[in-house]
Amino acid sequence: MGMMDLSFDLNALAYEEVKLTALGANPRFSVILPLRNHAATVADAIASAQAQSLAEFELIVVDAGADDGSMAIVEAAAALDPRITIIAAKVDSLSAARNAAAAIAKAPLIAFMEGDVIWTKDKLARHFALHRVQPQMAASYARIGVHKGTATLQETSGAAANWRASSLRMVDVLGAYPVRRIGNLVIRQDWFRRVGGLDQTLFYAGDQDLVARVVEAGGLVQGVDATLVARPASMREDTPEAQNIYANWLEIARRYLPQGPQSAELEALCCRTAARHALRMGESPVVALNFIRRGLRLDKSAFMDAPMRTLSLILCTLASFALPSVLRRKIFA
Repeated sequence: MGMMDLSFDLNALAYEEVKLTALGANPRFSVILPLRNHAATVADAIASAQAQSLAEFELIVVDAGADDGSMAIVEAAAALDPRITIIAAKVDSLSAARNAAAAIAKAPLIAFMEGDVIWTKDKLARHFALHRVQPQMAASYARIGVHKGTATLQETSGAAANWRASSLRMVDVLGAYPVRRIGNLVIRQDWFRRVGGLDQTLFYAGDQDLVARVVEAGGLVQGVDATLVARPASMREDTPEAQNIYANWLEIARRYLPQGPQSAELEALCCRTAARHALRMGESPVVALNFIRRGLRLDKSAFMDAPMRTLSLILCTLASFALPSVLRRKIFA
């Protein structure tokens, strides 16, 4: 696993307002950040956007019901950086907030951001370079790492295994899904509108459904061969439970995948993801074990296609029966 410097000098971000205004006048990217209670992390997230080597972007922050002081932090940043626009949207989901921001986006490329995710300084530049070389490409993603604060990024063990050198197929989207989370997705604005934006009825995995619709419509989704996004090491309290993740996957699979052997194979992979999620969230080990059992019954070969990681998952699940929930969450997060 590799380590990458994620530090950034906030003093170096003190551009003259005129220069920042010029950078945001004709943006190459519209960065969309819906905000719902990320007071502890949003300053670092925004700073990582401001530290981008490609500075021609607008940052649209949507107040999606934050009540923990998050918006005060954003307002302070916006007062110093005219590239930041704040909109208050009466929405009932983060997908609705993202759609509202996309409706006013000015740039040809949309980069989704999350309030607890940090970008490396070349995130936008690397995606822009890939889209410039392949102008027919609809969307792009990169590898994902883990951060603890803003000092370093550590690539996860699954980042290399899940990344695809070729354009994603539907089997990739509904299987390993290398995009992983919406904060790792860049999409052309015309493609976002062509497929109808994010489905606001899905509580979880709206990005996976969006990518599935792009692929179904013939769009190319390509990966950047670099770790450009870092998620937090720990999971938020409001993260969906494993059963909700599984239920949303079943709904997406019903839309795009005919029943058959391939369906069982991909559902087995989803069960493995759900088991890992349950373990990280500190849910009852029975939940994780049930997903492991179901995945093995559906397609043992698919479930065990990454044998070392999967054996580790099984052993950790069995060991977790002897641990209290708080300790399980701390150890396995």
